[in-house]
Order: sequence, then C-alpha cells, then structure tokens
Amino acid sequence: MSTRATYRIQHNFGALMTYIHHDGYPAGAAQYFFEAQVAARVHNKSLPQVWMFANDRAELTESHEIHGDTEYRYDLVGRGGEWRVTAYLRDCYDVDTYRVFFTGTLLEFLSEYHDYVPLAQCHRSPVSNEYATLDLEGMGVS
Repeated sequence: MSTRATYRIQHNFGALMTYIHHDGYPAGAAQYFFEAQVAARVHNKSLPQVWMFANDRAELTESHEIHGDTEYRYDLVGRGGEWRVTAYLRDCYDVDTYRVFFTGTLLEFLSEYHDYVPLAQCHRSPVSNEYATLDLEGMGVS
C-alpha cells in the first residue's frame, strides 16, 4: 500500500532523515522500527547505524517538509537511555498541517501498533537469516 511517510531519527551525533514510499501507517512504521531495533541488537550497532540496512525501502531525504505527498511523519529521538517516538498524521491534503497522534517510548509505540510477544521475540535476522531473541523490555538507546 502506498502510504508515504518520513522518518527523522535523532541520536547523539545528529539526525538521519529518510522517506519510505510504502506502509507509512502506524502498523507499518512499527514494523520498520522493530526491524531496525532487531538489527541493532543482533549486530551490536545503534539504531541509526542500521536503519537503512534494516529497511531497504528507505531513501535519504532532506526533511519532513520536502515531501508534499506524505500522510505520516515520525520523529524518533534517542536520549537518556531510551527511544521516544512522536508520530504525526496529515488531516487533509488541502493544507500542510499535521497533528500529533502518538507520543511516547518506542516500546509503547510497538505495544500499540505492532503485533509482537511482549517480553521476548524470536525474530529472523535480516543478515544471517538465523533467529535471535530480542528482549523488548530492555529496548534502550542502542
């Protein structure tokens, strides 16, 4: 489904800005976040370091505003040992305004929009194709 979204991932070193043409609705975004978090854990890297690798549809972009066709915008900010998500929805294409529909931790976003087992998840690594257990309760900034 072509539900377009932009993703700003801000970490200690700066921000990574990407655009993904498909699956930008909350459940799709949750899947993108989940895939990146799994890859970060499996490869012992930060989430921004693996974002493009884990989500091969992601394209680098300049800003949220540069894409006039997006329905959703997501800001993921890593601070103080946790990731926080602010999610925005465009109410109408006649105006370029977005309203916040979610703000909270990454774990809360996944709890609301992603279908996963709450305490641990067996998930196939996108690189090695092997299963890895991910402790979702310990999803800090990595």
